[in-house]
Amino acid sequence: MAQPYPLPREIRSTGTLAFDGASVTFGPFDFKIFDTADVVVELKHAGDAEWTATSAVTVTKSSAAALDTFSVTFDVIHPVTSTFRVRGARLHERSVGLAKGIGLDLLELEKEVSKHGIVLQETRADAGLRDADRARTLRAPDGESLPAIPPVADRATRILGFDVDGHPVAMVPGTADAQAVANTYPRRSADNKSWEAYTSTQVLKDLGAFFGTRAQAVAAKIPDEQDWLRTFGYAEPCDGGGALYKRAASEPAHERKFPSADGAWWELVPENDGINLLQLGCPLVSAVTAEPIYDATTAIVAAMAFNGILNVPRGQFQVNPFENTNSTKIRGAGSEHTTFLIQPTSNAPSVWGLSSDMEFCGYTVKIDPAVIGEHDGLYSTGLTIGRYFYAPAYDPIRRVKVDDVKVVRTGAVENLVNSFTIIGDVAGVTATNCEAVGGLGGMVMHWGVDQIGTYGDAITTRTFHPNDITVENFKVSDTVQGWAVFISACYNVTVNGLTVDNVELAVSLQAGDVGNTYSVAAEKDLVNTGIHVDGVHGTVVNPTTAQTSAITVRGSGNYNGDWNVTPFKNCSIRNVTLFADGVTAASSAVVWARELYATNHAANSEQGIVFENIRVWVDPAETEQTKGFHFELGAGIRGVNLQTNAHNGVNLDRVKNSRFEVFAKNPNATTTATENYGVRTAGARYTEQLNANVAAGATSLSVAASFDLRLFPGDILRLSSDPSKHAVVSAFTNGTTIPVEATDFTATSGDFIYLDKRIENVDVSGGVKGYPYGVSGRIGTNNHINGLNLEGIVFEECGLHDISLQNADFVNFTRNTHKEGGTRQRDVASNTRCLDLEKVANSRISRNVFGADSRYYNHAIYYRDANCYNLVVDDNLYGAFIGDEIAGTALAGAYSSPDRTNTYARQRLVAGGDVTPVLT
Repeated sequence: MAQPYPLPREIRSTGTLAFDGASVTFGPFDFKIFDTADVVVELKHAGDAEWTATSAVTVTKSSAAALDTFSVTFDVIHPVTSTFRVRGARLHERSVGLAKGIGLDLLELEKEVSKHGIVLQETRADAGLRDADRARTLRAPDGESLPAIPPVADRATRILGFDVDGHPVAMVPGTADAQAVANTYPRRSADNKSWEAYTSTQVLKDLGAFFGTRAQAVAAKIPDEQDWLRTFGYAEPCDGGGALYKRAASEPAHERKFPSADGAWWELVPENDGINLLQLGCPLVSAVTAEPIYDATTAIVAAMAFNGILNVPRGQFQVNPFENTNSTKIRGAGSEHTTFLIQPTSNAPSVWGLSSDMEFCGYTVKIDPAVIGEHDGLYSTGLTIGRYFYAPAYDPIRRVKVDDVKVVRTGAVENLVNSFTIIGDVAGVTATNCEAVGGLGGMVMHWGVDQIGTYGDAITTRTFHPNDITVENFKVSDTVQGWAVFISACYNVTVNGLTVDNVELAVSLQAGDVGNTYSVAAEKDLVNTGIHVDGVHGTVVNPTTAQTSAITVRGSGNYNGDWNVTPFKNCSIRNVTLFADGVTAASSAVVWARELYATNHAANSEQGIVFENIRVWVDPAETEQTKGFHFELGAGIRGVNLQTNAHNGVNLDRVKNSRFEVFAKNPNATTTATENYGVRTAGARYTEQLNANVAAGATSLSVAASFDLRLFPGDILRLSSDPSKHAVVSAFTNGTTIPVEATDFTATSGDFIYLDKRIENVDVSGGVKGYPYGVSGRIGTNNHINGLNLEGIVFEECGLHDISLQNADFVNFTRNTHKEGGTRQRDVASNTRCLDLEKVANSRISRNVFGADSRYYNHAIYYRDANCYNLVVDDNLYGAFIGDEIAGTALAGAYSSPDRTNTYARQRLVAGGDVTPVLT
């Protein structure tokens, strides 16, 4: 017969189930129960380590049958991050008798036996759970018993250990329980064959000692067995001054030490990457400011005796001027967060680097007040590396890193006070991302001398010259009495990226007051070589003389009263853009270079300095005598792409063996200056010395008749950036002006473009203003103009004729504008022409505007003779002209002389005298 209460082989548990975040009722489940009390429901929420039985649930059987499946209903909705499990947990009982008369009630017997079976199944499942729980407990090995741990009162605030018998004991680290700890603190034996116990002394050495502050450690009597200790603060716990100390055999010679009450000496142990300035004692002065202020006058002295890394955290640290003589690497938290507040003295830098392998990184130096310094800014600086005076025996300085250091000078600004100075026998310095605010100058690189004396004494022994210096991304502002970068008698120096604002002199290269007393003989040929400045941008203020021009290069120095010239060789200043505000002196120049060669050096062509891509702009309202560039007593100079809007562009005074290419100049259009030139040479001392390629892209090349300028036959006159349009020079006449690719400028005298002899493939473009001619080509015996392109020129107030050409072939006049002509012939109804042509053939006149304001022109195109032939005149626009030049048939007066094989097409006339035609 079938079992009325069948029991399958099962563990009577659901396993882990997940909530769905919405339901409260789950089931029916796979196993059956007799009573609703036969079930245990357990929960486990997110983050719980153990299962917890819950009573907040209702169990409901599926039917009224004695043994049936069931469901559970929770009192609340549980989140999806929670889980539950349901397992059978019947507690055995006997509540029904099995006797029925003289026999047994078989149905009840079946029920009772099934209940017994259920209890046995669930007992087996519980045993499995207990095994899993036991696996997660700490237990003694098989065969051993573990006594109870000490009661709560004995083990509170202590640590649990085991005595020699392996019984648990409560212990306190330290001398009282040292042996107990030692007995349970094994180590390997010397032969590594067995374990052996520590002695109490050994345990003490391992445990060390801990103190909240340094003062507590000073007051403590520390057992002799103790080798080290740790503090968690200097003046207060967690004040940043916590440190590790080790026992010293005797009093250390440095300041990073203290004695404990028992007489032992302890010295600071560098950890990780060095020591922290707060570990040396920096009393808090004020916590009101954004960055707290500390008194570090004593701590910095102790720190500088450390040959390693000094970490300076965020904050402001009051210090006296200090010296780095032990190759200390100073590393702040960044110039925005770490600041040294320094009260300077007149005989020492604020921070003085006097050893090799130093680092100065990540901090600001604030100097207040600024006091006068000496020796070209050696003293009272924010940072000086090296020295001016050298003793007979000394250590040179090599391999120095400076990064993210800012010097801010407040208060009065006196002469000869700089922010950074590199001086004397110093090599291998890299300075990156630094900044100078205020003071006389930003950074000085200067030679030193082997002498004990006072500045200005005669130099009778050796000189020392900084070399292999790299400066990158340097910012200088508000040094209104001095320079941003000053380099004197150095070599192999690179300045890459200089930003200036409100400074008087951006870059100064000086030969130095040195003679032939070099400490290293080879330096005689090295000093002032390999100096390269690249990328200078910003604003300069009031550079009024040669000594204070925005860019100054000077090759001479006063050596013991005798001016000596040390040439600059293999040097360059490139990629400069400066706005000069306040240039007022008539003799001033934004860029000034002089005395760049020595008269006793014959091979001047081997020497030189390159000025390339230099743009200097002045306020147009400034003096009309202001020069953009001035080169004087120079040799071996190359000027490439020199651009300025100064009224006077480039002035050459006794310059030889040099090259100048690509000038640009845009003076004030309303100027009435008596001096106004693109390039001018002055001084007959060096006759015929400017043998060079000259003036590609120059606005003008102006030579007064009393001075000397000669372009020799065979030189290339670069009138265009296109090499195919360069001109071969055969002769040049003084008193003329040559413009090239110019825009809106005024000539002073002579023809604007004077084409003499044979000129081939010339390109002239841009806007011009001058008189009496804009462009003039004159006949020379058996010579002619061939292949001239005149395009995109605006002719304005040229005085007589805008273009006057004779004996020319293959000329292209295109897209030119002629307006306000005839400044010398105004109100005179004759002889003022846009084009004045004689013997011009095989040419084209196209897309020009003749007479944009035509009341001063008599003719648009005027042919002097019948030898103007094979001309194509098309697509031009004409205004009205003076007199009856346009009477009769249309355009009859716009051009004169009979046509001879000339072609006219698309000519347009705009009537009236005050019109501005525009080409379409």
